Amino acid sequence: MTMTLQRIVTVPGLLTALAFAVHGAPVPPPEQLLPADTLLVLAVPDCGKSRAEWRQSPASQLWNDPSMKAFTEKLWTKVKTDLIEPFEKSAGIKLADYSALAQGQVTFAVTQNGWDGVGEARPGLLLLVDAGSKADTLKTNLAMLRKKWVDSGKPLKTEKIREVEFTVLVASPDDLGKALGAALGSDTGTAKAPGGAEPADKSAGKLEWIVGQSDSLLIAGNSIKDIEKVLVRQSGGSVAHLAETASFAASFNAQLRGASAYVWVNAKPLIETVVKQLARGTGDDAGQPRGPLPGPDRIFAALGLTGLQTVAASVRDTAEGCHIEGRLTVPESARRGLFKLVAFEAKEAEPPPFVPVDAVKFNRWRLDLPKAFATLEAMIVEMSPQAAGVIKLLLDNAGKDKDPNFDLRKSLIGNLGDDVISYEKAPREQTLEAMGSQPNLILIASPRAQELAASIQALASFMPQRGTKNKEREFLGRKVYALGLPPAPVPGGGPPVERTLHYTASGGY
Repeated sequence: MTMTLQRIVTVPGLLTALAFAVHGAPVPPPEQLLPADTLLVLAVPDCGKSRAEWRQSPASQLWNDPSMKAFTEKLWTKVKTDLIEPFEKSAGIKLADYSALAQGQVTFAVTQNGWDGVGEARPGLLLLVDAGSKADTLKTNLAMLRKKWVDSGKPLKTEKIREVEFTVLVASPDDLGKALGAALGSDTGTAKAPGGAEPADKSAGKLEWIVGQSDSLLIAGNSIKDIEKVLVRQSGGSVAHLAETASFAASFNAQLRGASAYVWVNAKPLIETVVKQLARGTGDDAGQPRGPLPGPDRIFAALGLTGLQTVAASVRDTAEGCHIEGRLTVPESARRGLFKLVAFEAKEAEPPPFVPVDAVKFNRWRLDLPKAFATLEAMIVEMSPQAAGVIKLLLDNAGKDKDPNFDLRKSLIGNLGDDVISYEKAPREQTLEAMGSQPNLILIASPRAQELAASIQALASFMPQRGTKNKEREFLGRKVYALGLPPAPVPGGGPPVERTLHYTASGGY
């Protein structure tokens, strides 16, 4: 009995060992391969699983429905003819040779790579594709790529990185421009000097893209240092990697783990470097005045972007459908500008009882609007006191040419509340015109709703009349105002459609 059990256990073990010997050990996930100084990562951790989930998704079923066949075939033919085939012809590759190779992860990353916004260093780019069982096909395709590259007369070099041979594809920006220009149907690639002359130095600004294969993993990038770190991690070596970065680990554990696809941005160092990069050439570092426009450091600080630490978004399939989640990490002590502007208060956000059961769309924002407006003003003052002065002058004098006692801040802004509700009902008919004008209602909370409605009507009367004239009428003992809006264009031509906004005050809204 013991012998039999040992044989049952040993056979799978031998098969696994044999598979590792042929195809190499499993490729580590993106967060364990990428360098610790990664600024941005866009990853599909398991393409095979994601493809299967996509085939079962409602969007895929709609796309592949027989009733959609005429549309999808026409669209795909257009994309293939106008975009894919011109690019393939100019670049000398077939995208179909590579699109089906991805069996495991597909990862694109941007690394710091010594880029500080001051020196000449540039960020690193990395592309990782796990071909899995199609490693041999990948090897064949890379050999074909090298041959086509040489046959086209473009320079090519070889580079050994940790005993793995890589091909260095050398191209000029014009080569890339021609490929994109062919795809876009333009002359993007015909870069010439002023007057139509060819550039004097065609060898300047050469781009080098390093491409190679390690076991089943396709590795491409523009930095040997980054590629070497990936190879060390792939072989189980010890080098700092993304999973050890505290900011990424927090996002991964809270949101990204198990996602079908995700994007993560290490925003703090990225923004700091971008600000330095933008400041170069403005004259600040040479002691010259900036001029009337605010510098990038002031703009980013006023907007609150300097307090942003990370940005993350993830996609995953659930029993209820496709779940998309986005997250911005900003410490409470660092929230200012835009992040203070949209600081929602912890208040009831469920649909109120008056929202009908047949509503097809519902939103509720618990935002203190007067406080948000004050934050917006402070943000503009910090960025540009001159611009803030002009805005203040306009607000203080709005409508006073018609009514000297009208006070926009007191009548309008001061009467706003902390609750904005909107809901929409199904279109009355199944026509394109009806689908573009579904019945909808917006409610804005106000401590003095009647004064707010009257102030909107007063402000509208000061403005040039467009479309339907402003009117008011009585309905169930309340005043209902009608405000003419600019006419809406009709798709496909025809006379524009007149639009009117109706509003009143009721129940604190």
